[in-house]
Amino acid sequence: MNRQYKKAAISGLGMQACLSLCVVLPSCGYRHISDTRLIEGFMAHERDFDRLREMATADTAYAVVSPKRVTLSESGLQQSQTGVASIPIPPPRYSEYTRLFRQLALEDGIIRDERTVWFAVEARSWSNGSVTKGYVYSLDELGPVVNDLDAYVPAQTHDSRRPRFLVFRPFRPHWYLYELSDG
Repeated sequence: MNRQYKKAAISGLGMQACLSLCVVLPSCGYRHISDTRLIEGFMAHERDFDRLREMATADTAYAVVSPKRVTLSESGLQQSQTGVASIPIPPPRYSEYTRLFRQLALEDGIIRDERTVWFAVEARSWSNGSVTKGYVYSLDELGPVVNDLDAYVPAQTHDSRRPRFLVFRPFRPHWYLYELSDG
């Protein structure tokens, strides 16, 4: 994934609102959704995830598709859902996206580039940074890879900010779990 898209994915995911799965960071005494639950959820809805990935891969005009907004790939312009007519995706196609987002509990939709599709499942934001956990489909190998996101402990920083990191756990060919902290 090139640097521009990685930066866009990190900033786009970092700005996401908290999802309905109200779970706080382990350092605050609570835990993210576990790797096991994410993988079980994927397996239970694998066809829907594959369909959403196929749609995102085919719809190259859009970098971000969510129930709240659509960002065009080329211009970077955002269209909000103030009216269905303002969304630059044909209404039947957009309805299929939103149905899949509801089915898969992806309230913040997807972020995509030519070779990668990000599916944020859980995002938390604090005054000193945010953390996101979810799935990513990539035609390229991603790294750094860890065996267990739940057990991952990032290197400590020398200030009060949370450490910045992006780590992956492969679980199917081309499919990874990821955890992202933007400090």
